[in-house]
Amino acid sequence: MILRLLTSAGPRPASASYGDDSATADGACPHCGATPFRVAGCGVRPSADDRAYEADAKCVSCFAAVGTLRAEAETIFGVREDEDVCARARVYDGRKPARLA
Repeated sequence: MILRLLTSAGPRPASASYGDDSATADGACPHCGATPFRVAGCGVRPSADDRAYEADAKCVSCFAAVGTLRAEAETIFGVREDEDVCARARVYDGRKPARLA
């Protein structure tokens, strides 16, 4: 997976931080100057080209909107098709649903 922060100044490479649900982008925040530049995404959606997931990115330090966080997935048919196939596999896996207590 390739992670990028898309900003008005151009794309910046980013790396995921799995401990705190944020990503670290190259450079400093354009609003508060924070380094390391940690961003968090909200509003996850498939990209227009269907090759990635995108989310609105906000700086973790100042909460300013800084662009779009893009996670490019390794997919053959596109992320929407992958979601549909995975959803069908969960529904038709042959197991009966557990009863609620």
